[in-house]
Amino acid sequence: VRSLGEEEKNQILSLALALQVGAQANHPVARAIVEHAQATGTEAAKVRRPVFHPGRGITATTPEGEPVVLGNRQLLLENGISVALAEGDAAIAESRGHSVLFLGAGGRVRGLIALRDTLRPGGRAAVQRLFDIDADVVLMSGDHRASVNILAKHLDIDHVRADLPPEDRGAEVTRLREAGRAVAVVGHASRDESALAAANVPVLLSAAGSTDNPPGAVLLASDDVRDAATALWVARAARQASTRGMIACLIVGATTVILASSLIASPAVAAAASIMLDAYALPAGTRLLRRFALRMSGYQ
Repeated sequence: VRSLGEEEKNQILSLALALQVGAQANHPVARAIVEHAQATGTEAAKVRRPVFHPGRGITATTPEGEPVVLGNRQLLLENGISVALAEGDAAIAESRGHSVLFLGAGGRVRGLIALRDTLRPGGRAAVQRLFDIDADVVLMSGDHRASVNILAKHLDIDHVRADLPPEDRGAEVTRLREAGRAVAVVGHASRDESALAAANVPVLLSAAGSTDNPPGAVLLASDDVRDAATALWVARAARQASTRGMIACLIVGATTVILASSLIASPAVAAAASIMLDAYALPAGTRLLRRFALRMSGYQ
């Protein structure tokens, strides 16, 4: 937390705490600010009518009617507040992999809060699972490019789309689809609605039992990205296994019909070949599950 004016750091944190708790208490950013406030013994200030702007931040007013804004550069500029005074400190924080929130009040920027993006548990394992099915992984985020690039480097992800508000992520997914890609998007329904709706395969975290979902969505009970990657791995493996089985059936079936009709092979031989093919194809599901169990054990 850094103050850029006469306010103390705890005053900046107090305002930020009030805005976050009032508008989006369950968001990861809110939880991080709440934890820091509890650690420093900071209590929330009083604000009125907090409004959450997805991917950008929060606006509200103080009891005296003074507008307060907490969010990214775009949100402050939209509310007539220049962030030039804070750019130096923000650039240093972002170069270290932090995400930066600016706090503006009374028409000017008052302070900033730097948040470190930590890797989700199993994040690297999830990305590796996707690499195993030859998927091109793209990291989309509304954060500044410098901090997103550092996170992508830790995950070994080469493709980054930064500074993307939620409403623009759907257009990015559509662009990838128009380029001939089949696109799967992993996210939360509340924060990634447009991107999930535009995907060929939307994979929703913590969504089991929900009803208002995009068509063809994969609903996961957990919030673990490894489960999302596993679902995509299983889907790809099952598709490949079924395709191989169909091709084998067509080839063997056509061959036995031709041989039997030309009297090169007797009907008994053709029937035996068909039975042998069935004996191979029927346990395919068991073989797939065995492959799955062996592979997943290596990612724990």
